[in-house]
Amino acid sequence: MNLTDENLERKFLCLCHEHERVSFNLQVDDFNFTKHKNIYKAFMSGDFDLSIDATAQKWSVDKVAFFECLETGAFSFHDIAKYEKTIAELATRRRKIAEYEAFISQMKDPEFQVVADSFKSSYTKQSMKEEVLNEWKVKEKIKLSQFMPLADKIHTFNPGHVMVLAGTSGTGKTNAAIQFAEDISESNGEEWLFVSQEMAKHDVVERCAKIRFYQDNPEGTRYESNMFFHQNKDIPEFYDAVTPEHMNMYDETGKTIDQIGSVVKYEVSKNPKIKTIVIDYAQLLRGAANEYERLSYISTQCPIIAKKYGVRVILLCQLKKDAYDNRRPTRADIKGAGGLYDNADIVLCLYKDGSIEGNRALEVLHWKDRPNGSEGTTRLTQYGLYISPLTEKTMGIETSGKKQ
Repeated sequence: MNLTDENLERKFLCLCHEHERVSFNLQVDDFNFTKHKNIYKAFMSGDFDLSIDATAQKWSVDKVAFFECLETGAFSFHDIAKYEKTIAELATRRRKIAEYEAFISQMKDPEFQVVADSFKSSYTKQSMKEEVLNEWKVKEKIKLSQFMPLADKIHTFNPGHVMVLAGTSGTGKTNAAIQFAEDISESNGEEWLFVSQEMAKHDVVERCAKIRFYQDNPEGTRYESNMFFHQNKDIPEFYDAVTPEHMNMYDETGKTIDQIGSVVKYEVSKNPKIKTIVIDYAQLLRGAANEYERLSYISTQCPIIAKKYGVRVILLCQLKKDAYDNRRPTRADIKGAGGLYDNADIVLCLYKDGSIEGNRALEVLHWKDRPNGSEGTTRLTQYGLYISPLTEKTMGIETSGKKQ
């Protein structure tokens, strides 16, 4: 069905009203009609109930016009992506037309100077040397305090780089990413953003609380960690004690990688200290129905997000189901391996040998390191949900847990 611009705008506003959702990709000026612009302003401000006279008057919205916009028939949540894309395309077309009209009016002026399209000029050897030297000054070896064994192998994980952290379910990808990102931020005076597509914010904070429990009680049990959380969760000071100091969080699920890019743009503009983004995890991002196409597109967009907004991206990734058979995984076990592996700067995989009873050793398999070319394995220790460097003491604990 071909819809007019007005009908499209009305349908999109109706979706915004029903789901209390405002698009990150659209602006107020993308709407042609003044009444639609005012209603969208109200949505963006959080005033969704325009039935109140004061609110309607505040945004110069006629109540009759507002309810007229909502009389657009039945639709579903999945329609919002289609309407959003169509409106965005219309908005782009409107801007182009406006640019062409302005350009034509300028050309009618006899004094108008024709200027070539602006391209980034090439570098001379001297200008290139000066710029590269300035970049080298800020791009130092990654600083880590807790994960020193990883820092010895990952010499550079600077803003603009993408790391894929893979592993089977239960190996501790999320825990490792939380601790790793917090370590980077604390060591470098930065902050980080956790984009959770799986867990709600209260679940993430509970996970952080139990990580802290195992950090203080290496020999603690799952029952004890649960008791620790439930006995303290209602104490306001407990939240500050267990939540990572440098963590910011976004937990809206069902997003595309393009929408995540808009979130990163907004959060970084609001807080320039955010330099690391953790996306948990690739297979939960929406997109094309074909998994291979979806993951391939995600793999191409992550480097763009990293470079465009000057952040590190840690993208968590599941392994294929046949990698769960207590065998050492390979690079081919990454879902959508071609794109995710090829487009990442660093690819790590967490592996725990489940055939060893009481095994605490967690291996980090270095499958790829584009900046340095180093490969190998780093061995860490896993106490419940807490991951720490492998020491002589922990090695003794790990050995005592092996089957005889």
